[in-house]
Amino acid sequence: MKNLKVLIIEDDKVALDYLAKFVQAEGFIVIVAENGEDGLLLIKKEMPDILITDYKMPGITGIEIMKKAQDMIPDIQTILVTAFGDTALAIAAIQEGAIDYLKKPIDLAQLKIALGRAIEKIADKIKFVFRPNIAIVDDEEDARHYLSHFLRKEKEDWNILVAADGAAAVELFKSKKIDVVVIDIKMPKMSGLQAIAEMRTLSSDFESIVLTGHGDESDAILALRNGAMNFLKKPFDLEEVLVNIEKALEKLAAKKMLFYRARENELAGEIIAKITSDNKIIIHTQQMLAQNVANFADELLATLPMVIFMVDSALNINQMNGQTARLLNSPIKVDEAFMGNLKKFGVECSLAELSKEILDMINTSTASLKKIKTGEHSSITLLQITLLSMQNTQYTAVLMGISLCIERELLDCNCKCNCKCKS
Repeated sequence: MKNLKVLIIEDDKVALDYLAKFVQAEGFIVIVAENGEDGLLLIKKEMPDILITDYKMPGITGIEIMKKAQDMIPDIQTILVTAFGDTALAIAAIQEGAIDYLKKPIDLAQLKIALGRAIEKIADKIKFVFRPNIAIVDDEEDARHYLSHFLRKEKEDWNILVAADGAAAVELFKSKKIDVVVIDIKMPKMSGLQAIAEMRTLSSDFESIVLTGHGDESDAILALRNGAMNFLKKPFDLEEVLVNIEKALEKLAAKKMLFYRARENELAGEIIAKITSDNKIIIHTQQMLAQNVANFADELLATLPMVIFMVDSALNINQMNGQTARLLNSPIKVDEAFMGNLKKFGVECSLAELSKEILDMINTSTASLKKIKTGEHSSITLLQITLLSMQNTQYTAVLMGISLCIERELLDCNCKCNCKCKS
């Protein structure tokens, strides 16, 4: 990966050092500031890609820093750190342009997800090459050299790292962000199984492939039970190792995308709960031009990162966000084709049922918010919206948000939603 630059602003030095060490281990260039004023100077000087800032600091708040940073660097991605109980404040920051927020004490797994989503946003704007770190661990020097030389030749965009035993592999894992480890089971000092177990205590964000000799089948099965993706028998086939690493990277990418979309759905739910606390939205457009209305609708939908769109009484989809366009192929109408796309993601609902719910929502005399369970891990939320035109006429539509079983599509799950999807 292009070395993206992260600025961390935190007035608590212990917390600052803790965050900086973790973010650096994830492969970023890290710069730090202990107050907002110094942070603003570093933003101008260093032009960071990502900003992590505490909200409450002497002199200037995190949201004020974020706004000034956005003026200097429009595409900067901001992660706001708040105290426990400041959810309303954090949601306001999301609506102002932050990509995510973290509550103290910071959950490093949540920070990793926030950083990953920030990378996605940056990748949409600039081109950079993801360079995964692949660790080759074997006590036999010839085997280690043979495999690492082959992978460097075949995959110039991979970083190939080596270790001669399990203990050295764990130390390498501590200092580098390892994506895939290819490791021998039988080694001195620490076995491959022990090394993988040690790595799992540090992070679960990697895949492992074990190499086994004759008679090691029971150990290989144990490795699979403990999370290894596959085992390969020695003497191994180089092409087979290469294919297995590629599959491991694809699996990692799919899992990360699942976590990112689940977090986006969570944030969307919090935003919807905040802006619909009175179960009613009326958008007054008397003083707005038609283009301004369209722009407003686009901005509103873009703020909500789940699958969300606006539908009228003819079941036409008038506005949608990027998530809807990407996952559902830019639908134009709630029809059989639209329902077929939803079914791929675990939504069990007929066109007749959904059409009735939409029309009932539009025709009801009292504003309402309704959530429909459409599967074990999917649901549809409907909210009535009233638009007031320049002629003071009313136009009623429905804002629909859909929680999808994304894992079913990403991981080619053919089950009836028994995939433990958390989205």
